[in-house]
Amino acid sequence: MNGRANWHVPGYAVAYSWLARDYLSNLEMILVLLHESLATLLVVGTAPAIRGVLMKCAHPFRSGDCYRIDALDSEVLNELMQHPAVEPSARWLVHRPWMQPILQQRYGIVPSGFGIRGFATTTASTIPRDGRPLGGADRALVEWSDCGWSAADFDQLLQGRRPWAIVHDDLIICRASAGYDTPWTAEVLGLWTHPAYRKRGLARSLVAAICDDILARKPIAAYSTTFENLASQHVARAVGLKHVTTITECTPG
Repeated sequence: MNGRANWHVPGYAVAYSWLARDYLSNLEMILVLLHESLATLLVVGTAPAIRGVLMKCAHPFRSGDCYRIDALDSEVLNELMQHPAVEPSARWLVHRPWMQPILQQRYGIVPSGFGIRGFATTTASTIPRDGRPLGGADRALVEWSDCGWSAADFDQLLQGRRPWAIVHDDLIICRASAGYDTPWTAEVLGLWTHPAYRKRGLARSLVAAICDDILARKPIAAYSTTFENLASQHVARAVGLKHVTTITECTPG
């Protein structure tokens, strides 16, 4: 889905406006509102005095659903947690550190060891760039490059994202895309380098090029990766992206 995927859901507009007050910290929740299909959306308060938002949506890295939540204080957090529609036994993706002790002490929901680090930049990198955007004429190149994108994947990318690649000897050796647009950001997604060409700086050169493209259209270029993907985090920092948020998965202990 692209655009306002949940605009028809009651509470969408006020949830979106409230989360946007802190758009970098709440970026992942905003992306869900814009691009994913919600199972549940709960809002505490009445516009303009909104105090908290909770949503149930697809987990970005695992099968099944998860909850995401933002609240002004512990009172609002507890109000959302105790709503009859909420299932504490589900997975939770928590981006406010102050919430974790409350979730653990009151609800037995503890960090699982998995999580996501979010990065962002408002300025162009100083490192060399490489790569070019891909278009419909590159479909055959994608097919014979065996770069992890099938022809169907590529067709889908062209509908809602901006695919990029570094091409060498008529093969894609490094690729990624820009997508998940908001009014403020777009994100670098799906970074991959052919095993034979790794540790040559290709990934950071391609990410720098994509970030330049994003910053020509948006104020902020974003990037996210999992806790354990240290190589991906190194690429982000090498390009000049700054760590702006940590999202910790929590599950019933």
